[in-house]
Amino acid sequence: MTTHELQAELASIKDMLVQLQTSVNPLSSLIADEEPDAKTASPGTKWLELAGVGAELWQSVDVDVYIDEERNAWN
Repeated sequence: MTTHELQAELASIKDMLVQLQTSVNPLSSLIADEEPDAKTASPGTKWLELAGVGAELWQSVDVDVYIDEERNAWN
């Protein structure tokens, strides 16, 4: 592997880590029982209190069909 290829690979990995950190940061404050981000929950909300929130949105969805559709979308 050339130096250029290694640098490109490292840049790709760095980009993936930045995306992961962006996704995890709002959740980590809820799990760590810190003050949550205003975009993800109201102040003082514990992550376990979020269980079931939005369940009514999924009442008419067949879970097995939904999962199959999502899995097929990645192929």
